[in-house]
Amino acid sequence: MQNIKEKLNHLNYKLFLGKPNNSDELELDLISSRISNYSNVDINHYFLLIKLRVLAIKRNLRAATRIINQIQSFHDQLSGYNKSLFGIYSAHKLLLENKHQEAKGKLTDVLSRENVTLERWLKGYLFYLYALCETKGYRISTCLLYVDKALTIFQGEYFISRCIDCLIIKGVSYMRLNDLEQAEECFAISENLLFKEPDTNRQLKVLHNRALILLKRGQNKEAVEYLLNTVRLKKEMETINNDSLTFSIYVLAKTYYKLQNIQECKHWLHEMERDPIPAGIQIELILLDYLCMAEEETEVLANTAGFIKELKQAGKWNEAAEFNYLIGQKYQSLKQYKKASAHFQSAYIAQTNLSI
Repeated sequence: MQNIKEKLNHLNYKLFLGKPNNSDELELDLISSRISNYSNVDINHYFLLIKLRVLAIKRNLRAATRIINQIQSFHDQLSGYNKSLFGIYSAHKLLLENKHQEAKGKLTDVLSRENVTLERWLKGYLFYLYALCETKGYRISTCLLYVDKALTIFQGEYFISRCIDCLIIKGVSYMRLNDLEQAEECFAISENLLFKEPDTNRQLKVLHNRALILLKRGQNKEAVEYLLNTVRLKKEMETINNDSLTFSIYVLAKTYYKLQNIQECKHWLHEMERDPIPAGIQIELILLDYLCMAEEETEVLANTAGFIKELKQAGKWNEAAEFNYLIGQKYQSLKQYKKASAHFQSAYIAQTNLSI
């Protein structure tokens, strides 16, 4: 039984370092056949938690949900450690479904269990996931607090890939604060680490965010080159998830709009219709679509107010400011200066309301 526990521990740690391969899944199947002969409840629970982890990493979310429901039925019987593991791994699955508020609730519960001892790598992963929840909820100061906690652990244990993950979150947070120098530093360190431990997925994230910095600086033509390269590479990768590709295409379409290349903007908007739209950018896509439609039907701009309000309610102040500014520019080109002024003012207010 001790041998099985050690194998599960090793597999759990290995999954933290990277995605499962065929030998890992074969190992899990072998363990499954062996533990059926034992009645150790904790080991059986631990096995299910590792299985949940594998399914979530492979994005088999339907099967992962079944495991979660199964574990939930005997949650009170879990040991303190297994309860913490369940909270962390179910939160990871919820984050993959863009349910960051529910995920945060799970992680908050884990953080409150002071009497449970977690391995340092697992504690770092807990802090990292919490920071991820906060960045998705646009709570920047808390995000930076927890991502630094995670980064301190990962640097100490020399987990290069996880350090890169943390630095990307930090860079995005600083971009939202318009602290572009700090953001660039985070991405520059990430690129240096990628020379030591190459990873195409992480390289693409850095490339995408480099493009966002160029956009922030108003260097739209240069940003297009970065984004076209990012989209091309993501399309070539069979392992990339559709949400990541769609988000890069959305930013590319928006950049073409800013360059007043409406035809290319519409082309890339049409490209996104092939796959389900991620919940995180649905409102932004509606607004971008209205801006394109306004080239021929200016009255559609009146429909944008409610969607701008939704962005503000979601705490997406940068996005609200950006679209207010773009709509203001459109009204200005139509010589409707009163409406343009109102939108420019709203853009300024949204930017000053950015949650720090």
